[in-house]
Amino acid sequence: MRLMIERNTDPRHNLAREETLLNQASGETVYLWRNRSSVIIGRHQNTLAEIDEKAVKNHGVTVVRRLTGGGAVFQDLGNINVSFLFNSENFEEKAVRGCLMVIDFLASLGVDAQLSGRNDICVQSPDGSMVKIAGTAMTERKGGGIFHCCVLFDCDLQVMEEVLTPAAAKFAAKGIASVRSRVANLKDLAPQLQSMSGDGFFETWANYLSERCEFDAVTTAQEKEETEKLMRDRYQSWQWNYGRNPAGKVVNSCRFPIGTVHLTLDLAKGRVKACTFSGDFINQYDFDEITTCLTDVPFDRGSLAAALGAIDLCKFFAVEDKEFILDFMTGRRLEHEKN
Repeated sequence: MRLMIERNTDPRHNLAREETLLNQASGETVYLWRNRSSVIIGRHQNTLAEIDEKAVKNHGVTVVRRLTGGGAVFQDLGNINVSFLFNSENFEEKAVRGCLMVIDFLASLGVDAQLSGRNDICVQSPDGSMVKIAGTAMTERKGGGIFHCCVLFDCDLQVMEEVLTPAAAKFAAKGIASVRSRVANLKDLAPQLQSMSGDGFFETWANYLSERCEFDAVTTAQEKEETEKLMRDRYQSWQWNYGRNPAGKVVNSCRFPIGTVHLTLDLAKGRVKACTFSGDFINQYDFDEITTCLTDVPFDRGSLAAALGAIDLCKFFAVEDKEFILDFMTGRRLEHEKN
């Protein structure tokens, strides 16, 4: 089994590299990697329904969609990913074998981990309950497939909670929503690992695999070229990461000095297709000026702000804080704070 150890921590590069290995793999490959602060969205999910966009921006988190299905996950350098790339013959059996290889590695560290359901790896917490420390996902193509696993070793759980908590909008969409599970860092559940850093855990796993697989440090020119192309054309593109969002609707309500304002945004492929203001407010200005500017604009805070940059938004709502209005439009404020 070929072993590839990735030192690059850009999630867009690493997901492109994983896909390259899938496309060009001959035989079986293990790919060990980790990402800097990022949210990795499942292939079939609605990105905007999974993240708190303002928190993502504040923490400098990269949002990328992966090839495999399943739920959105937060990753940083305290998470370690391992991918197993197999040919498609008896793929599900091979995926189970990959999962057992992860469990065997954890056992070598004195950790009794167990497969729970189809997708989770759990360990026992001090109170006796089973807690998720790793999730898995897979996809199969003609000729091959990916099974990958992400282990939480020393992840920033506070940032995870913030960026994976969607804003307080009522968001109705056809995407597959994540199921939130109780998770914990492996480091906090295994006393023998509490002095180990994320770097140390990664290197320990790399050494473990090097003793059992054929380490290959060579990246061919063809692999490098395909990885760069996939990164540029897919994993860095707004269309892949946001534009693939299923059709949906955002409904926000907020009490302003002019009265209660309801905002309804109809979305398709991550863009605003229709915008409606309604409510019991009394306002001398016509909201059509706003709705016209928002048509076909990508639904993210930066794009909305740019589209409305030439408008005096505050006069429509009788408030002085433009950022508050953008919060309202993206679902973060449901009531105006009176001074």
